[in-house]
Amino acid sequence: MVFLFEYATCTREALPASIAVEGLAMFRALYDSFSKVEKVASFTGRALPYFPELPCAENWEESFEAMLEGGEHALLIAPESDNLLLNLTRKLENAGAKNLGSASQGVAIAGDKYRCYRALSGVNQPKTEIFRGTTTLDFPLVAKPRLGEGCEGLRIITSEEELAEVPQGYLLQEYVEGRAMSASLIVGDEVRVLSVNTQEFNGNSYVGAELPLSLDAEMEEEIIKTVESIPGLAGYVGVDFVLGEELWIIEVNPRITTPAAALHEALGINLGELLLRNYYREAMPEIKRRRKVRLEKVYGSAENAFVSVGEASIVIRVIG
Repeated sequence: MVFLFEYATCTREALPASIAVEGLAMFRALYDSFSKVEKVASFTGRALPYFPELPCAENWEESFEAMLEGGEHALLIAPESDNLLLNLTRKLENAGAKNLGSASQGVAIAGDKYRCYRALSGVNQPKTEIFRGTTTLDFPLVAKPRLGEGCEGLRIITSEEELAEVPQGYLLQEYVEGRAMSASLIVGDEVRVLSVNTQEFNGNSYVGAELPLSLDAEMEEEIIKTVESIPGLAGYVGVDFVLGEELWIIEVNPRITTPAAALHEALGINLGELLLRNYYREAMPEIKRRRKVRLEKVYGSAENAFVSVGEASIVIRVIG
């Protein structure tokens, strides 16, 4: 049995539809894939048409702990903000469940953007420092919370006046030119790049991705080196980077990321089966590009939506 937990789907927290719909897309993709090879146990925070068989939890924390008691497999998807993913991972480990994702050690490092920066000293990154009222970096800068996900709280700083409005303790990072990209990897005895994805934004809002793309061998090796630099990472891991004249590593996500919802359509893989094979160190199937797809987050009515929450939907389209 696999206990699947995704924070936006499994709790009653009042999250914006734009955030909740990404969580639901990841949950549905993993629920569908695990269900083909194993029994899946979970719950939801509210009634959802996609999973009529799942119970609604009045108290998600009690339900979470109860699901861990059997020592079965578990996969957690949750924000790094407020150390939520880290604390839930520690509960999983203390309960003796079989963790199909990253260990708390990996979550603690990758989920803290400054610790991650320090851990990745051997890879190409923008210069980064903690803001304590002044900076040694040149404008323009990127300012963002030390703990967080996506573009939450991110702002571009171009002057001393704008810098004065940045909260102390934020991360400051030199701005690098290029295209925002991400990579989806499976981390086990070896590190495998499943897919390279674009990252599309409207302002600071994530609106989708195209996948799979390819990188030259040297750049792909830089991404693999990034993941290998952080102990405790396992299962699915995402790496955010900027691709310009060179490749700049930006962040490491020690959890499932939104492009995972489109991997079956793009690659023809069963991600749940891969995660189970990875945990048991079993032989992995050959992975080849099946077709190019676009994952889109749209607002208003959406035809053939993969999932919808409120006015937001995730649509997965074949484009090549």
